Amino acid sequence: MHNKNEFNKKLKDFIGSDKRMAVVKGYINEYKLTTVLRALNNSDYTKGTIHTSSIGNLKQIVDNRIIPKNKTQNTIFKLSNLTLEVNLYERNTIYHGDFAIYYPVESALIIETDTPR
Repeated sequence: MHNKNEFNKKLKDFIGSDKRMAVVKGYINEYKLTTVLRALNNSDYTKGTIHTSSIGNLKQIVDNRIIPKNKTQNTIFKLSNLTLEVNLYERNTIYHGDFAIYYPVESALIIETDTPR
């Protein structure tokens, strides 16, 4: 995407479509996550899960004030109009609700056996 307005329009169009999966690409993971959460907050979706690959990613989300500081994995909490749960996807890939976000998505797409040691 070339700019924020174009990204927001494409994301809003996606949310309103019958498509079920999107990969949001970019350099800054926190910005991608906050932008997607903001768009979901302004949609009909209300309940979802953020799957992280490690406790370090959860700490990163908390440290960047994306979710409240006192939230830990597998805790359900409100963030504006959204009801969210954050968990580790290697242990729990089940989600209940309208959407699931993998953060960061790169680690969910890479298969460890495919990467050089």
